[in-house]
Amino acid sequence: MVSGVSHVDSRRGTDANGNDILWASHDGYLQNFGCYHEREIELNAAGTKIKGRDLLRADENAAKTQLQSISAVSRFHIHPHIQLHQRDEESVY
Repeated sequence: MVSGVSHVDSRRGTDANGNDILWASHDGYLQNFGCYHEREIELNAAGTKIKGRDLLRADENAAKTQLQSISAVSRFHIHPHIQLHQRDEESVY
């Protein structure tokens, strides 16, 4: 659960292939875990492929006690009418 978010940053752009890229971050995990959450979502120009990446980035000033090993799960919610097939342990298509 994210609590205490005081800063959110986002950017949107287009790469050389015409893909839309949205990047966002927040500091909601900083107080409890000493890290920032970043997410990048890329949609191809045709609108038929989407890629997403999550990153938990440690704050350089966080206390070492905060920078412990933590388990995390990334979830990308997809519309129910979209069919997905698992390609491997980390990918679906």
